[in-house]
Amino acid sequence: MSTTPTFPKPAHQKVEELVAWVTSGQLVLPDFQRDFVWEVDRTRKLLESTMAGYPIGSLLTLAVDANKMPIKSRPIEGAPTLPGANRLILDGQQRVTSFFRTLKGIGDSLTFVRLACFFDSSGKAILDPESVPWDDLIVVEPVARRKKDPVQDILDEQWHRDAGLFPLKDMMVGSKVDDFIDDVHQSLGIDKTEMRLARDRYLRTLLTYEVPTIKLPQETSIAAICSIFENINQYVVPLGPFEILTARFFNENVNLRDLWDEALQDHPILGDFDDLDGYAMLQAVCLRASKSAQKSDVLKLHATDINAHWKSVASGMAEALQMFRAESGVKSKAWLPYKMLAVVLAAVWQQVDSAKGATRGAIRDKLKQYFWCTVFTGNFDQGANSQAGADYVALTSWVAGSASGAPPEAVAKFSVLDQDLLAATVRRRALYRGVMALTLRRGAQDFHSGRVITEAELEQKLVDSHHVFPKNYLKTTTSQADPDLIMNRALIDKKTNQTILDRAPSAYLAPIQQARGSEFPALLDSHLLPSDPASGLANDDYDVFVQERLELVIAEIEAVTGQKVSRLSNTSSP
Repeated sequence: MSTTPTFPKPAHQKVEELVAWVTSGQLVLPDFQRDFVWEVDRTRKLLESTMAGYPIGSLLTLAVDANKMPIKSRPIEGAPTLPGANRLILDGQQRVTSFFRTLKGIGDSLTFVRLACFFDSSGKAILDPESVPWDDLIVVEPVARRKKDPVQDILDEQWHRDAGLFPLKDMMVGSKVDDFIDDVHQSLGIDKTEMRLARDRYLRTLLTYEVPTIKLPQETSIAAICSIFENINQYVVPLGPFEILTARFFNENVNLRDLWDEALQDHPILGDFDDLDGYAMLQAVCLRASKSAQKSDVLKLHATDINAHWKSVASGMAEALQMFRAESGVKSKAWLPYKMLAVVLAAVWQQVDSAKGATRGAIRDKLKQYFWCTVFTGNFDQGANSQAGADYVALTSWVAGSASGAPPEAVAKFSVLDQDLLAATVRRRALYRGVMALTLRRGAQDFHSGRVITEAELEQKLVDSHHVFPKNYLKTTTSQADPDLIMNRALIDKKTNQTILDRAPSAYLAPIQQARGSEFPALLDSHLLPSDPASGLANDDYDVFVQERLELVIAEIEAVTGQKVSRLSNTSSP
């Protein structure tokens, strides 16, 4: 007679313990786990929930013997390869990796907290979690990015103090947070004792938060492990503001689900960009109703706000997406840099609809400039909801031609550095998508057929982003540059990519050049790739290539933004 297996109940592990286990090599991943893929917003939301003390789900691990591993394993991304593993993470990799990278300062960005955001405007009362402006409090900055006026490296501790931004990588380093509070409390106008209370309420909670953790016994069979892994979380559906308001408005004869279905039917492009959901529509309505896209304000919407703005916002979002697709190179949802751009323009679009003649075209030009400036300044990388509110207010005045209407921040204070662009990897997702959209806007051609890449080819993954200089090829060279630089990516069709493998560019491009003949330079130009026979691309020199491509990308950025990219390097045009 078979018996039902019993599994242990969850124990509780502090976040700081999990990070220590990763650092020492005790906690590792099964090799079949996917790479770390969370975007900045997902990590920010995790930190917010943890500091607030909200549930963040449980972890599932497997006890193992380091000398007799049942499954091939690897360390968490950024962790050292060390002997002594005693647990595999089966579920929770993204959360554990986010904690590790944040608290150890690993990766291409650093996370800070703006300490003043824990307090009300008087600086005397500590806010409760529901009132903390989390988008403004948690700040994520790419390591390569530097500050303007004056130019400042974000690793500089004096800049941290001047800005009131405490780096979370220092939370696990002795008394650094107390030293920081001693240095900044006066300039922030907040009592030192109160700041330490906020430290305990929020920052120490991040370290001491106890995550429910199930530890499967070492004798668990491989079949059971695979079955458990396959079924984890497949039935979990999060409850969000859209669902909450759907229930709240039901008795007021406003059915949000029906409205969303009607919007999809009336505007099919909304379905093409299905990352934009009913909540995005509610944020656009909220911008109209209260000049805010914050979740707390969305939840305060009334049925009258929906009746007043929903249909206009749905039409505006569809028109904005059509402009992105037809005029800004965002031919599919995969290459939309920020969803929030569609939200803001959906709220503003009524001004396009009400304009006539040349004024209509002038407004569209301003909105396109705003789109590109926002993408390349990274203005929605953090505090997107707050930034959306500020941008909506500025845009409504600016596009109306008001004498007092200053452009939104991304346009008025455009600041992009060449070295930031050069160092950026594909982890800078919005920037990455923006560069690919630039090439699609130029009419990027299919490497195999020479035809302009279509929306259908992108949606069906017949064309996707791939390395220009293959990773494995670069391992055979002396170049120390990162193979995952954005400058090393182009939209390449599946058939061509299958021929690339680990070959040098000159080898895999030669048959394409022979087939395309005199049209070959135009093919490369359409992807913002150097077409000169003396280029780094033609001569398999990666370091020269990325500098040459940087120049081509900068020229295109300056063309679409109407702004100048700042130069810190000694690069010159090819």
